[in-house]
Amino acid sequence: MKLKSKILFPLYYLDRELWRLEPGRPPLRVADETAVPDVPACRVLILAKEHYHETKRAFPFVNPREIREAVALDPTEYSPFVPEFFALRRLASAGDGCLVNLWFVRPTVGRVIENCNPWLVIPETAFAPLTLPPGLYRVSRPDSSLLLQVGMDQGVTSMAVGPDPAQADLFRRGLGRAGADGAFRELENYPASLAAALPTLSAAALRPFFRAAFRPLVFSDPALYRTLAVTSIILLLAVVGWFVLPEFARYRLAAADHALDEAVGHVLERQQELNSAGERYARLRAPLLGYVPKLSLLNMLHRILPLGVRISRLNATGNEVEMQGTAVSGAAVLAALAAAPEVRESALVAPLRREAKSDRDLFTIRFIYLPTGAKDELP
Repeated sequence: MKLKSKILFPLYYLDRELWRLEPGRPPLRVADETAVPDVPACRVLILAKEHYHETKRAFPFVNPREIREAVALDPTEYSPFVPEFFALRRLASAGDGCLVNLWFVRPTVGRVIENCNPWLVIPETAFAPLTLPPGLYRVSRPDSSLLLQVGMDQGVTSMAVGPDPAQADLFRRGLGRAGADGAFRELENYPASLAAALPTLSAAALRPFFRAAFRPLVFSDPALYRTLAVTSIILLLAVVGWFVLPEFARYRLAAADHALDEAVGHVLERQQELNSAGERYARLRAPLLGYVPKLSLLNMLHRILPLGVRISRLNATGNEVEMQGTAVSGAAVLAALAAAPEVRESALVAPLRREAKSDRDLFTIRFIYLPTGAKDELP
């Protein structure tokens, strides 16, 4: 433990300011985010929630390299912004696919990472499934709160919310059944607890967050300049060789022609690999294109439904949504859906039934959901 502490410390925590963390000592402010100096002794940099986007996604394959390649093809399918780096941690596997946690680092943090030059870059919520049992947790801060849910699959889902209790309810609804029960457990002195927990983690648990494991999505200017310089030198040598050694050029053409004949089989194999990769990408993209945005659906229901409505089941297949629950008036629920501009073809699946015990209507309603801004292709 002492040897690992010497290797990992000092570590730093970045929110709106840069803090130095050490076990048993209060956080020490180093600088604000806009004026981070060079920190040559930095081993670990922990990022606050505001500096990254977190998501949990399923993929039709289990190889981390294939998952990284799929994300790099179109990162905006998984993140609301084009990130500079991203990291992943594989969770449960099911058949030929698996579930992963993804963390996308905002481009504005790239300069801080370069100045600190850490070995490990760890999102703060990534600690939760490594150190906490499954459940709901809250980290209270002066002007906001961080809500976390550690799932049975050892994955984490989090959301930064303001003081409005409705935002916490929205977070619960987004979790589905996993967020329906249980109270939020308060985590005290969260940054300090991260510093205390870090030396207890194994190298395998920390492996996804080594800086070398982060996948860059943009190229730095010096690398681009070096590439252009090398390309220019190669072109210059090719032009000189063409004029100075014409016979050598003809020999190279003949050799290339011979190599091309021999490489036909290899080209066909590569073509088959590309076709296979294209099919995997199509299988990955198809369910994403038909995915109903759950957050906007929940926001819409929260906005239009009458007070007192309780939803016990909500299924979405493509744009078709089936909702079951109870209300003081089932007819009022149906009328509210019919009046919403995002809803089409709302209808009762079964007749309304009055529960004697609760004196409430039991309803099952099916409707077509078209988010605002989507193209309405219905007749």
